Order: sequence, then C-alpha cells, then structure tokens
Amino acid sequence: MRAILFTICVSALLLITASCSKETAVYDKEPTTFLNYRFENRSQLASQGGLGLKYQGVPLPQGVFGGTFVPGKAVFTFYNTRTGATLLETEMDLKPDMETLYVFQPDSNAAPVLLSNTQLNEPPPPAGYFKLKIASFCINALSPRLDIVLNMLDADYIPTIPVDTIESVGTSFDGAPFYLIKKDPVLPSYALSFIDHNTKETILDKAGNRYITPGMIEAYNPIDIYTYYLTEEDPPEMDIFLFKNNRYYNIGVYPLF
Repeated sequence: MRAILFTICVSALLLITASCSKETAVYDKEPTTFLNYRFENRSQLASQGGLGLKYQGVPLPQGVFGGTFVPGKAVFTFYNTRTGATLLETEMDLKPDMETLYVFQPDSNAAPVLLSNTQLNEPPPPAGYFKLKIASFCINALSPRLDIVLNMLDADYIPTIPVDTIESVGTSFDGAPFYLIKKDPVLPSYALSFIDHNTKETILDKAGNRYITPGMIEAYNPIDIYTYYLTEEDPPEMDIFLFKNNRYYNIGVYPLF
C-alpha cells in the first residue's frame, strides 16, 4: 500500500514539474514588438476617396495610410477603391525611425509614386527670402514650359501685385532647382499667374483677363523652404477660370513638402 502511495506521489510531482517546464518555455519567448508607420498623403485620387492601402494583402480602413505594424519585411499595395486595380506595390523593411515617404499623385489618372522629402538637406535661405521648388502637372490647361509670376496682395487683399517671376518651370521635379524668392515680411502669401515660356504670352481666363490662381503659396514656415505643385481641377463654369478645348480649368496650388 505504501509503495502504491509513493508511486502516485512521485508521478504527480513529475507531472507538475513537466507542466511548469512547459509554461516556463512559453513565457521565455521574446514578446512581439510593433512600430507605427504612416505614408503622407499627397494624392488627388485619395482626396476624392478613391485610393486605398493594403498591408500584406489586407485592406486598411478607407482613408487610412498607416498604422501599427510588425517590424521586418512588409508589402504595401496602393489600389483604386472603385475598380480594385493595383496602382502601386512596394516591399519595405519596416524599422524604427524610418523616413516618411510621400504618396504623390498630382492627377487622379496618374500612377502614384513614393517620394522622399528632398528638402531635408537643403541649406536655408538668407534672411528676408524663401526657397521654392515648383512643378506643373497641368498638361491640358497650360503649356509644358511656363514662367510663373508670384503676385502679392494689395491694400484690398487682392493678389494683383507681381513681385517675382520663376522662369522655365517644367512638368517634373527631376532636375528642378530651388528658386530664391523675396519674402514679404507681413503677408507672405502669393497667388500665381502664368506666361507661356516659349511665346511669352500671358495666360488669360475666359473673360480675357490675366488668370490668377485662387490657391496661394503660403510662406509662413520659419524654415522657409517649400516644394509646391500645380494640378488641374474642374471648377464651376465661370469666366474667371481658364477655358480651353471646350473645358473649364482651375489650377490648384498645393504643397508637397
């Protein structure tokens, strides 16, 4: 009888020891770590609610371009939420403190691209000036090579005073320089008007007046380095907008970085 009780006790102890060993093995495992990452949205399709993002093939909520992810290799897919078509797919090695990439799509029909912030290493401008890089993606409404006039606000806060002209602006940021612009110390807001670089003709609205953009370049950042882009928009049918090939156009003015 004593032998039987002894055997039972030993067996129970062995079972408890084995169970504890298994539990210890589970808790010795390193906990999973996570990181936060997001793409900065500069997409015209996204602004219309038509761009979505998938992480490892799983769609994120509409309008969300980041989240909490597991470090390591990850595939991100940008797609058209209306058609389901894949527009851009990229594999990234997610790490802490990664640089932020910008989803750039100046036209809802163009394929989005991922851009790095090229301003980060740009030397600051001298006092009283700001630096501006700009490109036009208005392939239908404007000529491919433009002189862009920056117009300051007058006493009635109407942007009619030309203060500087950026010559020979193209349709890409590739090779585009930073221009040095004199900064208004009180109201550094500038609407744009345009001159065809090749013909030197001023771009007019449907009424025959100099076309001036409703949107402005805002130079209020103390760093005073800016990258802007121009894109075509569909405005109301009014004479203050451009009219070309039986279509009205407004030129949108947007910061990239």
